[in-house]
Amino acid sequence: MMFEMNLTIQSYIIVVGPTLTKISFFISLDKTLYKVSSAFEAIDTCFKIFHVLNVAYPVASDHIWLLIQRELYHFTTKNDKNQSYILEIISALQNIS
Repeated sequence: MMFEMNLTIQSYIIVVGPTLTKISFFISLDKTLYKVSSAFEAIDTCFKIFHVLNVAYPVASDHIWLLIQRELYHFTTKNDKNQSYILEIISALQNIS
């Protein structure tokens, strides 16, 4: 339906497999699936796609992507939402180290 309306779906990660030890990772971008070798590569690639294409994080997972952005990649943008519970998690993580 989205494609019929000429709308795109933001990239997302797909994990498939019969067991936890036999899984494959993919990035979906528009109508194309890209196979990647690990969960880390899937997260890293998907994150970079958001920023290269300058698109907002999906609403359903924006809090997770914001946490990844701030704690793994160590940067902020003018479009960041200041979600108090994410700021609390970041503060707690910084107090651990």
